[in-house]
Amino acid sequence: MTIFEGMKQYADKAVFRGHTPGHKGKLHILDITEIDTEFPADLVEEAQRKAAEYYSSRYARFLTGGSSMGIKAAVMAVGRDLIVPENCHISVMQAVELARVKTIKLPCDIKDDLPEPIPKEKYINAVNENPNAAILVQSPDYFGRVGDRAVLELKEKGVKIIADSAHGAHFDFCGLTNLSLASSADICVMSAHKTLPCLTMGSVMTINDETLKEKTDNALRLLGTTSPSYLMLGSIEYSLDYCDAHREDYRTLTQALRLFRKEIPCLNNDDPTRIAVDASALGCSGVELYNYCKEKGYVAELATNRYTLFIFSITDTCKDVENLKEVIKSYEG
Repeated sequence: MTIFEGMKQYADKAVFRGHTPGHKGKLHILDITEIDTEFPADLVEEAQRKAAEYYSSRYARFLTGGSSMGIKAAVMAVGRDLIVPENCHISVMQAVELARVKTIKLPCDIKDDLPEPIPKEKYINAVNENPNAAILVQSPDYFGRVGDRAVLELKEKGVKIIADSAHGAHFDFCGLTNLSLASSADICVMSAHKTLPCLTMGSVMTINDETLKEKTDNALRLLGTTSPSYLMLGSIEYSLDYCDAHREDYRTLTQALRLFRKEIPCLNNDDPTRIAVDASALGCSGVELYNYCKEKGYVAELATNRYTLFIFSITDTCKDVENLKEVIKSYEG
């Protein structure tokens, strides 16, 4: 039984809800709280065990506080000074403040309007200068580029590696397992809500270092709520199950997106579902193309001076890909 099935089973038989939440099912019939030993019982634990199998990791944890919650818990659990890219997410800086550790920031080279992923050599040099520090890698980045996986070799020297893979929750389902860090980093944090059919704030953490499991779970308890949203937890499980059942649809979608790239100039990246249209090749800025597409009802994720970024997921169709292509082709600067 899934978490959603457990909620529905309760909702179907409850005549009167004399318990929280106060909307009593009026806002959403499946939004319920803990019901003595009936719900959630071991449904969440079972869902997390299943998630660990999907990601070929030792353990998986569902997060109702987004990947920010996972990053903070990971840094607190590792408890070491942290080597990070200078363009790391704000949650990393909040994490080091909570953990009372220091950051060693690595500068990013800029190419074609975007910060480049940090190469292995910069991490190695930083570790040599800071032998007791841990590493946080950002892979994939916002634009679908994967970092240098060779940095994982530093684990052999006892270096703890945290992966901010907020934009890579789909990798293990769409043929990019070889680029995923879910099973290889000591702790990997992925935003299910960014690329999977999951409610906003739903994220997944994988833990592969046995020595960090108890510390990570404790940090999650400190940072999390005692009243988690089971709608969100259920949506995380649902999104993983859905993607597992629709791997063939991923292949169809990514093939359509490869054809899209042959007709529309895009950034050469590693994630076929992350489309960064090179607006400069169309004679405009990324912001101008963003605004044009938005006027047509096609809203991008973001824009830079050069690129307009679109995120595709398993819920999109080949028709969606074709329609966006025609909109972009219709632009006349």
